[in-house]
Amino acid sequence: PVPNVFSMESRLLGRKCYKNIIAVEPNSRSFGKLKENTADFLNAEYVNVFISDQKKIIEISKGKGRGTAQIGSGVEVEANSVDNIVGDNSVTLLKADVEGEEINMLKGAKNTITKNLPKMQIACYHRSDDLWTIPEAVLNITEDYDIYMRHFPYLPAWDTNFYFI
Repeated sequence: PVPNVFSMESRLLGRKCYKNIIAVEPNSRSFGKLKENTADFLNAEYVNVFISDQKKIIEISKGKGRGTAQIGSGVEVEANSVDNIVGDNSVTLLKADVEGEEINMLKGAKNTITKNLPKMQIACYHRSDDLWTIPEAVLNITEDYDIYMRHFPYLPAWDTNFYFI
């Protein structure tokens, strides 16, 4: 998901540097904020689904906003894969912070990654095994990436990401 509040740099990148943006958010309240906060992005398409490995109906936590996660009971929403959402479009950057569904997201992005080899920023702080399962999942798709990790020293203190370049 794209964050609800954009830094000045993110706003500039979003408006000026990318030909097309597909912004995905499953939570209806956060989806509305996403559209409101990026209303000046003429190059954005908005998709109100949960990112996973395939198209299906799942249940997500109710009312958690930025912490939306798949659970056994809650609110039913549509889930879909990156491959289904982007189709044949060219992808240069894949940014994902999908609340612990990063491995399923990667499974559902296999064709996109193989075809486009996009630069990727993937959150790696939701599950204790993210530190090895996420790089392993990417390298099982392709070994054509250099991998970097960055932990951001500001609040929220848990924001750690892998960068696949």
